[in-house]
Amino acid sequence: ITGLLVCGAITLLYLGRKRGGWLYSGLAGLCSVACILTYARAGAVALAAVFLWFIFWWLFLGRDARRKWLTRFLLLMTLGAAVAPIFIHPDVLLARWSDLQDPDEAGSGRASFWKIAADHYIDGTPAQQALGSGFDAMAQMLYTETGSDIKHCHNDLLDMALVGGAVGIVWRSEEHTSELQSHH
Repeated sequence: ITGLLVCGAITLLYLGRKRGGWLYSGLAGLCSVACILTYARAGAVALAAVFLWFIFWWLFLGRDARRKWLTRFLLLMTLGAAVAPIFIHPDVLLARWSDLQDPDEAGSGRASFWKIAADHYIDGTPAQQALGSGFDAMAQMLYTETGSDIKHCHNDLLDMALVGGAVGIVWRSEEHTSELQSHH
């Protein structure tokens, strides 16, 4: 959802750039706050990159008359960052980043899921490697190996390898390629 929230904020700012007022900047600010409140690291990194770009653009590329929309947004975000510690303790946000120092736990433990999934695929029979084992078998294997009901590997390639094997990977790649071509 964080990708949608970040894109939504940018789209709202773009749509409101010529309209004036605080509505679009406020809605973009809500999208940004919601992105942070998901505690998703990828969303926070994307949002930080967007903010850095906006600040660079505001400082070096924008003309005074054309950057009022961005000024409003940056003011709202500065105000939001100033009052955020009242509502969200910084330790809670920083705790989401604490596992990055341990490569086995990086990505909220996803690295360990990925290793289990990759090993299971490699150890599978030729038929399982070619055709997969299905979703239920993957979910059960992950539950057995991790002790948690995580349902999937949090990695599309590994999920498809276990569910549909090499055929599933190729099928998903072809499906994805077709989707991209239909949008152009």
